[in-house]
Amino acid sequence: VARIRRAEEEELRRRVEEAEHDKRRRKEEELRLQMQREEEARRAKLEEERLLELMQPRKCQKCEGSGRCANCQGEGSVDVLFLAPSVGSRPMPILQGRRPRGCRLCGGAGDGALLRDFVAGSGRCDVCKGERFIKPPPGGFKTPAKAEATPRRTSREYEALNGSMPDASALMLQVWRIHLQRRLAPVHAISGFAASKSDEDAALAPSAPAEQGRSGASKPSSEAMEKRLQRLHSALTHA
Repeated sequence: VARIRRAEEEELRRRVEEAEHDKRRRKEEELRLQMQREEEARRAKLEEERLLELMQPRKCQKCEGSGRCANCQGEGSVDVLFLAPSVGSRPMPILQGRRPRGCRLCGGAGDGALLRDFVAGSGRCDVCKGERFIKPPPGGFKTPAKAEATPRRTSREYEALNGSMPDASALMLQVWRIHLQRRLAPVHAISGFAASKSDEDAALAPSAPAEQGRSGASKPSSEAMEKRLQRLHSALTHA
């Protein structure tokens, strides 16, 4: 009787474990299918957005969205200068001085003197025809719009953002400090002595008063820099 009871208990335990295993497997499968559906929906949305973006009008790259001719800046003409062959009070039979010439890029021509009668241009961009945007072709554009390049900051903008330009002497001293630590590491390991940061700062300390820069930050003079480099060179040589 006891043996039959143990067999029944083992059979019941096995069925419970199988049921839990099947339940866990079904839950994992449902989770996997849900993640797959979400991924497919995300990809479909991205593809829809990409196709919609390809069908949108784009800003004209030639005129940068202004609609004006890039050559005459919308004036329809450009100025040309006629030089006089000589200087004097006698009137010259040919034209001289600054005169307008029709912009050829937007349909103008002539200057009313040597070429032909002056004809002003339209002043509109020759690519977008003054519309400022390029309409998509049938089926949309083939490639996505290029991202606008981030303008590079000048030194004055860098100073306005950060207060001052990075000090080249400080960077050079940092490089020398790393080099000095690498050169002195074997010596310190043999002697059982490790140089502290205060010792390194003392070796790299300036021997001349610092100059005040425009930004108010202290900047070492040329003599101080030269003495620092001499001390570093002697320290590396004796190492």
